[in-house]
Amino acid sequence: MDLTSGSSVQEVVRPHDAGAPRPTLLVRPARPGDAGALRAFHDALADQAGRRYFGTSATLSAADARRFTRVDGSDHLSVVAIDGPRIVGLARADRLAEEVNAEVAVVVDDAHRGRGIGTALLEQLIDESRAAGIGVFEADIWEHDHRLHSVFHRLGFRVRSSSDEGLVRLVFLIGPSATYELACRKRRRDLGFDITNETLP
Repeated sequence: MDLTSGSSVQEVVRPHDAGAPRPTLLVRPARPGDAGALRAFHDALADQAGRRYFGTSATLSAADARRFTRVDGSDHLSVVAIDGPRIVGLARADRLAEEVNAEVAVVVDDAHRGRGIGTALLEQLIDESRAAGIGVFEADIWEHDHRLHSVFHRLGFRVRSSSDEGLVRLVFLIGPSATYELACRKRRRDLGFDITNETLP
């Protein structure tokens, strides 16, 4: 299955060495046809913390895969990162009880962590969420997951946190922010790959 086909493509070109072509990553909204690739992505996760994102530690059921690829442009938003034929990352936001708040989570496969993919996913998820009228992100993260803490805290927003039994809840506004926009521009210059974004039609 071709995971790259779709509409509303906007290519982001980043400066790079003329002599060395850079890899390109596709970041786009999830769609129902991604369910099979998402199950393969889940099964390849080595660390249990990553699998807890899906609420399971063994296999991802077909029903759960369909749920994670359901996007309605309003209350349920999912964004995937595609590297070649595979999904390598997923970020999701679910609106909380008709509020402007949404529960958000992000997971990247083991081989692709530490490269800025989680942040790239969150940046597109923020764009999609703003368009849907969501203004606040909430995330629950394990205390020991220092890398993921860094991803959220370095986005460019002021983050409030509280701890309870090994979990840290992060809450932050995602409205327009000069600090966030500046951080985005700096990240784009520093990335080791180019990004092609597809948005919701």
